[in-house]
Amino acid sequence: MNNPYNHITMKKYLSFIVLSILLAACSNNDVPAFTEYGYINLNIGTNPEISVATTRTETIYPEADDSYLITIKSGDIINLNKKTYGLIKSTPLRFIEGTYTIIAESCISDDAETANNRWGKARYYGVQDVNVVVSQTTDVNIVCKMQNAKVNVLYDETFKNIFGKDPENPYRVTIYREGKQSRSLEFKENATFDTQSAYFNILEGVSNKLIYVVKGTYNGKTVEKEGEINSLEPQKWIKLTIKATQTGKIELGVQVDSSVTEENNDFDVNPYA
Repeated sequence: MNNPYNHITMKKYLSFIVLSILLAACSNNDVPAFTEYGYINLNIGTNPEISVATTRTETIYPEADDSYLITIKSGDIINLNKKTYGLIKSTPLRFIEGTYTIIAESCISDDAETANNRWGKARYYGVQDVNVVVSQTTDVNIVCKMQNAKVNVLYDETFKNIFGKDPENPYRVTIYREGKQSRSLEFKENATFDTQSAYFNILEGVSNKLIYVVKGTYNGKTVEKEGEINSLEPQKWIKLTIKATQTGKIELGVQVDSSVTEENNDFDVNPYA
C-alpha cells in the first residue's frame, strides 16, 4: 500500500533538485546571460575633401562604400577582423559590455600604393573608441579621411612648345620616394591635374620626401632637372607644374594646399656646348 506521505516527500525532493540546477545555471559566469550584451549601430561616412589651392568645406559626408573594411577590437583581442561594411551595416552588432576600438578603412595600406598598376589609390581611414553598455544600443558615426597624398603633373604650354618638338624623344617626369626608386612613376606628355594621379602613403621610419626628374629634348640635346617635394602629408594634393622659358630653362612650380612654392632653380641649357 502506497504511503501518501512518501509521495509528497518525493515531490518536494525533486522540486529542490530542479531549483538547485536552475540556481547553479544562473550563477555560472562562463555563460553570460543575454542582459550582459549591448549593441553597436555603425555608420561610416567618407570625407572627400582634399586640401588644394582653393579652400572648400564639406559638411555632409556621403556614406562609405560597402567594400570598406571594418575591424573591431578590445585591447589585443580582435572581435571582428576586416569584415566588409556592406555585410554588417544593416544590423546592430552585439557585444559584451566593455570598451571597443572600431577601425574603418577603404583599403589596407599596401593596396594604397600597389593598386592600379602601382599608381595607387586614395586610402580613407577612421577610428573611434566606443563603450558598450548592457541592454543599450550605441550609435557610432565614423568619418574616414584620406590618409595618403595625391600627386599630379601638368605641363605648361611654354614647356610643350619648346620640348614637344621631338616626337621620337618625348618629355616626361619621373617621380619616386627618396630611397625607393623601385617604385618610379612616369608622367607622360598627356598628364594633367585631372588624369594619371599618383598616391603615396605617409610612412614612419622611412623618408617621406619625393624626388622628381624632368627630362626632355631641346635642340637635339637632352635636358634633365631634378627637384624635391618635402610636403608629403595626409589629405594633401600636390600639383606639380612644369614650365620653360624660350632659352630652354625649366621652371618648376609646386602647388600644395593653399600656397604655391616656386622653385626657381633654373636649369640653363647652352645649345652650343
